[in-house]
Amino acid sequence: MDYLPFIDYKIPSDEYKNEAERLIREAMQKQDITHLHPYAQKSVKMGKIANHVIPDSIFQEYIQKHTAGDKPKGQKRSLESIYLNDENFLQEFNSKHPHVDPSRYSLEDISTEDNETSIKNKLAVIDSYLAHQIITLRDLIPQTSVNQWAINNDFMRTSTQIIDNLVSQQKKQLEDLDKYREKAQINQVASYDKLNYDINERILDIIEDQFPK
Repeated sequence: MDYLPFIDYKIPSDEYKNEAERLIREAMQKQDITHLHPYAQKSVKMGKIANHVIPDSIFQEYIQKHTAGDKPKGQKRSLESIYLNDENFLQEFNSKHPHVDPSRYSLEDISTEDNETSIKNKLAVIDSYLAHQIITLRDLIPQTSVNQWAINNDFMRTSTQIIDNLVSQQKKQLEDLDKYREKAQINQVASYDKLNYDINERILDIIEDQFPK
């Protein structure tokens, strides 16, 4: 436990190292890894990169919806809770941004009291609406789907870059910490050797007192 890797010449036995690694593995297995760490989740959602080109409209509305809410300040919702609330979000979005009004296709406005010209005009309007929807489904939706995939891919690339930057930053911090530990141990090697010498001398004095010649 008191092994100092940068100044100790005696390396601990493999038995102790293996036991320490076993305890670490046991502790890791007990941790909940089904969700992202809150810090990583926050970085993925809110991180900004200079070449970020994702439209902020719907996505930002979605993010704001699930980073606010009724949670205590500083506590973020889990990914599971966000997935469970997707349906509610879609319902709210549809209420704010209604789609095509289905009443325009209704035949209820046509009655037997209408003359032939009126009926033809109403049917022509309905047919025009239906033709417009057919054109939309045939021509526009495929383009929109491709654009959506492009947007999603850009978001994934952005998220991956954010995570890679975070990992690189943490690796750099670990390297700096190791350099600091090495410098601190080397600077204290004289004090450490003197302390060991004093401890050994004290042990010898106790033994001589307990077992005099």
